[in-house]
Amino acid sequence: MNAASRRAFTLIELLVVIAIIAILAAILFPVFARAREQARKSTCTSNIKQITLGMLMYTQDYDERFPAGRGDCRHGDCPSPGSGFQCWEQPDGRGIDDFNMQAMMYALKIQPYIKNKDIFVCPSAPNEGYYKDWMSGGAVPAIMNAAGFHGVDYEWKLAYSLATRCGRKLANFSVPAQQIMIIEAWSTGAPHDGIASDYTGRKDQSAVTGMNDGHVKFMRISQHKQLVCDPNRGDIDMHWAVHIDDCGWDWQPEFSLDWP
Repeated sequence: MNAASRRAFTLIELLVVIAIIAILAAILFPVFARAREQARKSTCTSNIKQITLGMLMYTQDYDERFPAGRGDCRHGDCPSPGSGFQCWEQPDGRGIDDFNMQAMMYALKIQPYIKNKDIFVCPSAPNEGYYKDWMSGGAVPAIMNAAGFHGVDYEWKLAYSLATRCGRKLANFSVPAQQIMIIEAWSTGAPHDGIASDYTGRKDQSAVTGMNDGHVKFMRISQHKQLVCDPNRGDIDMHWAVHIDDCGWDWQPEFSLDWP
């Protein structure tokens, strides 16, 4: 056998090398994907931490109250009974409806304390430039775009706007370390836990959350008070359980329409 033939690979050797490379790729690529997602999760955790602290800074300048949205102590029927939720910041003085305050407008209110519009976008969200426009017919996203936002992928707790309008301050939140302030919106799909979905609120998922005392954690959706109150539910509404003994969906359901 000459020198040239000794330096060449046989077909079998080449196929074995290719097979080994394919096996290593199959093992390592999911690891790399998980590592990338963990990096995105860290970014989301940092984003929510900054948003949570910005909201707490806002409350210190506004008599320890969260953004109100509008002035009357009612949930829904804005601006008048039977009209639905067609209410946002308009020239005639009408305020923001609860849903759009929860999904977007809170970001505009606390922006002076954060001074960074990009932190409201989750790097894991599949929908770039996403706004959860419930009732405004595009008016609120137009306001947000004009203000330079690129989407809002984190939601504020819905009932806190009602709590403010009904006179509640931070001191009324009895267990702030257990009460959610900010959570990843359903548009992110909560991909950090490895469960593919276009909806974050499923019971079997987890999400990054910011609490009323300022700390942030990665928690199971099944730990949310709403699901403790109603174990038959498979998802959550983020306006539930703002008070320690509340299994309704307002600050205090028996007073929410006519308090004080």
